[in-house]
Amino acid sequence: RNTDTNPREIEMRRAAIVSPVRTGVGTFGGSLRPVPVEELGAIVVKALIERTGIDPGRIEDLVFAQSYASSETPCVGRWVALQAGLPVEVPGMQLDRRCGGGLQAIATAAMMVQSGAADVVVAGGVESMSNIEYYTTDMRWGSRSGSVRLHDRLERGRERSQPESRFGYISGMIETAENLARQYAIPREDADAYAMRSHQRAAEAWAAGRFDAEVVPVEIPQKKGDPLRFATDEGIRAQTTMESLGKLRPLMKDGSVTAGNSSQQNDAAAACLIVAEDKLKELKLEPMAYLKGWAVAGCEPGCMGIGPVPAVKKLFAKTGLSFDQMDLVELNEAFACQVLSVLGLGLERSRPSQRQRLGHLAGPPISATGVRILATLLHEMERRKSRYELETMCIGGGQGIAAVLNGPERSRPQARGPSGRAPARRRERMCRSGLQPAFAPAGAHPFAGATPCAGTGPCPAQAFRIVRPPSTGMVAPVRKDAAGSEIDSVICATSSGSA
Repeated sequence: RNTDTNPREIEMRRAAIVSPVRTGVGTFGGSLRPVPVEELGAIVVKALIERTGIDPGRIEDLVFAQSYASSETPCVGRWVALQAGLPVEVPGMQLDRRCGGGLQAIATAAMMVQSGAADVVVAGGVESMSNIEYYTTDMRWGSRSGSVRLHDRLERGRERSQPESRFGYISGMIETAENLARQYAIPREDADAYAMRSHQRAAEAWAAGRFDAEVVPVEIPQKKGDPLRFATDEGIRAQTTMESLGKLRPLMKDGSVTAGNSSQQNDAAAACLIVAEDKLKELKLEPMAYLKGWAVAGCEPGCMGIGPVPAVKKLFAKTGLSFDQMDLVELNEAFACQVLSVLGLGLERSRPSQRQRLGHLAGPPISATGVRILATLLHEMERRKSRYELETMCIGGGQGIAAVLNGPERSRPQARGPSGRAPARRRERMCRSGLQPAFAPAGAHPFAGATPCAGTGPCPAQAFRIVRPPSTGMVAPVRKDAAGSEIDSVICATSSGSA
């Protein structure tokens, strides 16, 4: 919407993320194989509507990602809307950024909300790799003689992820993982050890109920008897050991990538609401987070797994944030050696406690991945009362995508004193344009009497930690004065970001 001061200046609304949900992740040809992609998507959309209580008529669009689309379900976003029983007036669209598609759907829906084009959008991703078909390009105009060739769309999509005339032939994602293993000297033993920990962490998280709140069950009809209720990630191998992994043969000659230290092919769907912040109260919705920023970057197709590194670098440059501000970091686990390459090269500054400890080498379900990760991250954010989370992933064809999620104010509980009441807060002046913050008595103008600040050295007030410029949106941790009262932290407007 236009501001009063300048009609050309556009005020952007914050995009709130509400109630992300997902199905369990089914293995290739496993429990979810009988469920068509439109039904998988409809299940999460119906669950989303039920959980939030949103009037379906208030939904203005569905943005759904699918990497392996076909004419059996064209424009899957529209199909899902109709399959879920939404009013025919609710439109839908489909997009594809391969493994980054789900996160791109969230970013696209957020831009629609931020720009005022819509107030409520469903963002999601869906993939049924078990039902990806074979096809031919030989029959449209007939074949006069000889054999007709059928392509496996699943394999063909990996081979055709880049122009061969420019980059040469790349057999698929396994080859790109081997390229990283060689380039960054990742030994087989390290990859196996990471794979083992990933499966163990995922199994432990399931046993502890860490995924329960985000997963919606899928009722799978059976030929006889009651439907099968599916609500788990069935690719997790809790009993994985270094010994069992060591017995597996490499998938390529002289390689280190095996079926045990690679991600699986999967089926799943996930969705969430993206809502304008100024509509939350009216719609009686509680945000779990806001999209702080996102970025996508390209890299060499033959080393596509390193994509998160330039994507995160670009994102931090745009937002002014850094790993120091991230409470949680989630990186998709495509291949164990790929994860280790990214951690060693680009995410080495993230503290081990920041990284999600839930594990998930049993995924990712391609276009459902971004929203699947989001669901897990936001529920973990709620448990930890964290402020910033980073989600990032590699993308076939040589890309990476990343997003920072900002927790709502309610996710930072106020400290309590011995009496059970919150300690009194003293008012502060905010440092602007080189002014030094100082305390102000109640009722005083917040910028009155500020003293000059050189923008370097320690803060004379001795009670403040002055941090980055306001454009970053970062706020320093709460500090206390000598009397034990809490003091609001300061945002410094100096170009150096420290004072």
